Amino acid sequence: MTTDPNTRYELKLAFPRLAYSQLRGIVRSHARCFRTAFPTRQVNNIYFDTLDNDTYNDHLAGAPERRKFRLRWYGDHTQFNSATLEIKEKSSLIGWKETQTLTLDVDLSTITWLALRKQLLAKTTGQMADFLTVVQPVLINHYQRDYYVAADSDLRLTLDYDITAYNQEYSARPNLTRRTPSDDVMLVEIKSAVATGKQLGDVIAAFPQRTQAYSKYLTGRRTALHV
Repeated sequence: MTTDPNTRYELKLAFPRLAYSQLRGIVRSHARCFRTAFPTRQVNNIYFDTLDNDTYNDHLAGAPERRKFRLRWYGDHTQFNSATLEIKEKSSLIGWKETQTLTLDVDLSTITWLALRKQLLAKTTGQMADFLTVVQPVLINHYQRDYYVAADSDLRLTLDYDITAYNQEYSARPNLTRRTPSDDVMLVEIKSAVATGKQLGDVIAAFPQRTQAYSKYLTGRRTALHV
């Protein structure tokens, strides 16, 4: 288990999904000379929350300090044999996370939530295991992510699109067919080490919209709970 010692600024810009080509053009022509840092891939998450929806309520209220507990993997959104448990914490615009990478054998189209929990508990200790005993799966989402890094600094930028979410509450098995209604948006996320956070202003200025609070987790859950 590792704790990322590098806290970072995380800023988000939300745009209509159809703006993808325009935004990619802005990134590629930016004065920071962003280059592709990693091939485009699908990001998949299972989010967990308590029975009292503590995580959701903190995000909904805009609490300055909040956390999310999730299982993340890449590629096929139904089958995986490696994933990372993450406790992601945020204080204002600064975020950090604790992670543990796990070797698993999971097919979400056939497994039950109880069986997945047993697999996770068998491979975790400490705070991760403690969390697993008091939370339940509440949301699955997946999206495409393009990765960029500035040529002259540690600035990182991602484009997230084709965002799809599935409500998991009150279900003994993963729901992968009944989607929650979508906001039809895509996100630009800009990340920087705290020490170089002043560079963020130059990046944001190139985009036609200011930063705003937007959480794929919060949006997916809020939509599901209010359908």
